[in-house]
Amino acid sequence: AAFASHGPAVTAGMLAALVGTKEKLAASLGRNRRTAAIGFYRLGGISFPVTYAAVPPGTVMLPLGETVPMTLDEILRSTETGRKHAPLLAGLDRYPFLSDAAGIPLSFPPVLNSDTVGRVVEGDGDLFCEVTGTDWHTVQLTLSILACNMEDRGAVIEPVETVYAAGSPSGASVTTPV
Repeated sequence: AAFASHGPAVTAGMLAALVGTKEKLAASLGRNRRTAAIGFYRLGGISFPVTYAAVPPGTVMLPLGETVPMTLDEILRSTETGRKHAPLLAGLDRYPFLSDAAGIPLSFPPVLNSDTVGRVVEGDGDLFCEVTGTDWHTVQLTLSILACNMEDRGAVIEPVETVYAAGSPSGASVTTPV
């Protein structure tokens, strides 16, 4: 599920609060990212539509905070965040992956964002937020909380339509936040 957020420009304090809120929700409602993981991105760097797919472990991206592109398997072995969340993906032969229409990686959920559009910095005003997970209701609730949080900070929330190839409890196409 996803939404776009327009303004105000992110300040250092707002960025810290956003990251803190994201981590607390992923830890509590998301059960340490087992049922929901969250990503924020610079909206202007994304070509829509965004695709959520299962990809081979050899898929490459530049992980957030790193300077060298890595395969998803390398991310799980070589980064602190990767090692922490690797058990969530143990035994899988394909991994969750978000990319845009131009093929630019957004995220390797539930592990970490890319360092391209996945690094939100002070001054960014237009953001894209997505929540992925294994529990439909948790994903929807988490996204709604984040949208309310952003709106409370003065942002205008733009709903996003998500098309589910296999359908969802709310249908094949759902506009969020609800």
